[in-house]
Amino acid sequence: MEALGCYEKAEALYRRLVEEEERRELANDLAGVLMIKGSALWILGCFQEALGCYEEAEVIYRRLLEREGRTELANDLARVLMIKSAALENLGRLKDALRCYEEAVAIRRRLVEEEGRRELAKDLAKVLVDKGLALEALGRHLEARKCCEEAIAIYERLAEEKGRRKVANELVDVLKRGDALLNSGRLQEALACYEEAEAIYKRLVEEEGRTEFVNDLEMVLMGKFIALWTLGRLSEAIECFNESISLLERMVKVGMSHTVPNLMWSLWVRFNLYRQVGDWEVAAQDVVRSLTYALPLFQTGASTKTLMSGLEGLRKTLRKLPNKEWAQLVAALGEKAEMVRKFAQRS
Repeated sequence: MEALGCYEKAEALYRRLVEEEERRELANDLAGVLMIKGSALWILGCFQEALGCYEEAEVIYRRLLEREGRTELANDLARVLMIKSAALENLGRLKDALRCYEEAVAIRRRLVEEEGRRELAKDLAKVLVDKGLALEALGRHLEARKCCEEAIAIYERLAEEKGRRKVANELVDVLKRGDALLNSGRLQEALACYEEAEAIYKRLVEEEGRTEFVNDLEMVLMGKFIALWTLGRLSEAIECFNESISLLERMVKVGMSHTVPNLMWSLWVRFNLYRQVGDWEVAAQDVVRSLTYALPLFQTGASTKTLMSGLEGLRKTLRKLPNKEWAQLVAALGEKAEMVRKFAQRS
């Protein structure tokens, strides 16, 4: 709440400068503050208010882009549309979210393919994946697959350009096969694919120091976890998640702050795992750690779809806990119980 108050003061200041004193050059800064405020509102469970902030930021970027010719802000508009899409998805407005993703794809495709902004190719791949997931949720499976295939092609090309053709092709083939097998219910074969990819990524990260592959290794561990969990091998699944979290924590400690959202999401998932096996001491620790990792990100204005989704998932889980389980969690939290009560908005 204290952070939100700071953001509201900053918003009021920039709004006065832009709207009353006609400091139009600060409109971009006002949009940035609105984005940060939206993220803070999202964490507090004020979802509609958060969406309102994103929509106002979108209006500002559109005006700067379309009326004032600030073409350098095109990718910022695409970024706003992506975050707005995530908000719409969480509010159950999938079709509206898809329209935002489609516009974000169009913007980034134009920047990359027509204007030669090749440094944004990875951003284009990211929004293609998000669009694919939205299409999948709407049951439009063929279109979803096409989006993901295009994203994969972009990632492969980027890897080739960096001199990693063999690694890229080898891993993409393994992961695609693993995902296909998992979706087909052929769990043992999928698990074998993920373990093969895991061995490759571990060699790259741990032996060769290729830290750019950390997120990829974490994704592989996630696929392996899903396969193990679905197979009923719960202790192995938890062990896999523990390894993923340890990896991400190491990366955070050496300054790779972009891995924090993935770490928080993993902690939320592991909370659910330990909840199911009745280990409330560890479950409580993961709740506290998730909230502790969130605060610095919001204070510095960092916000991603993964971060918002992870925290919202945690809040929903806490709110829906049966009274008996909630009491067990509160008891395990000790002096941290009040902080978690406020976050979950539950007495």
